[in-house]
Amino acid sequence: MVEAAIVAVAIGLNVGLPVGVIRFDLRRLDPERLARTWTDATILAACLAFGPLCLPVYFAKSRRSFVGFVIGVASAGGCLLASAVTVTALESLLTWIGWS
Repeated sequence: MVEAAIVAVAIGLNVGLPVGVIRFDLRRLDPERLARTWTDATILAACLAFGPLCLPVYFAKSRRSFVGFVIGVASAGGCLLASAVTVTALESLLTWIGWS
């Protein structure tokens, strides 16, 4: 049961964090770049299918530059790191309280 909870949290973070990063970026974009971004359905589908790995493609498409791709790679790495730290901390906490 504990393993199922950990997997559910990991999946939720791997979808939710990229959606949050994209939503945050959408609020800051100028109208020209905003016109080049994905629709809501595409954002959710890409995040569900690819998780943080969709971020380099999103940022490269919206920025149309190599710098955008680098921003995407950095944000994907940050999402993966945040997810790994959270899942590891949750697993350690559940082991410490004796639920594993």
